[in-house]
Amino acid sequence: MIPMRDTLPPVIAENTLLTNTHPWYIAGWVYVSNEATLTIEPGTVIKITNKEDTGAGLVVTRGARIMARGLNDWPILFQVNDATRSWSGIVLLGKAPQKEPYPNSGWAYGGELPDDSSGVLQHIRIVTHPHKCNVAGKQLQNGLLLLGAGRKTVVKDVVTDTSSNSPYRIATMPLK
Repeated sequence: MIPMRDTLPPVIAENTLLTNTHPWYIAGWVYVSNEATLTIEPGTVIKITNKEDTGAGLVVTRGARIMARGLNDWPILFQVNDATRSWSGIVLLGKAPQKEPYPNSGWAYGGELPDDSSGVLQHIRIVTHPHKCNVAGKQLQNGLLLLGAGRKTVVKDVVTDTSSNSPYRIATMPLK
């Protein structure tokens, strides 16, 4: 059973801090919006669950930011707990030009600000199930998706462990 007080609301519209004192839970999709900043302490564990096979994870919308600076020996851990055929993980939606559109997402992203910043993801581990999902005919690995994330977005030492036998992988859409 997931404790309600430790489950993130569907929309985070004000600056929020996730401490490393206990696990946090995401049930379905959680959107950071309204130019809010989500700050996550090193060593924090976030468990993502998806009961409806509609995908699940954390979406940082245009203008909002994530400040997730783990440490080399104390990373931030995202665990995708359910094996689904829908894409799950972390999505950054920025205001920078996007080279190619992401199919059928319904998310607003991209723009004319190549130096935009969606924040910092550093020393992050995303543990997912070892399968690819099919989105509008494209095979995508669960994990991290960058759409319109600008040059000032910091993504450093972010790995997705898709199984104990496979190498770490990052799933991203190319930037323009």
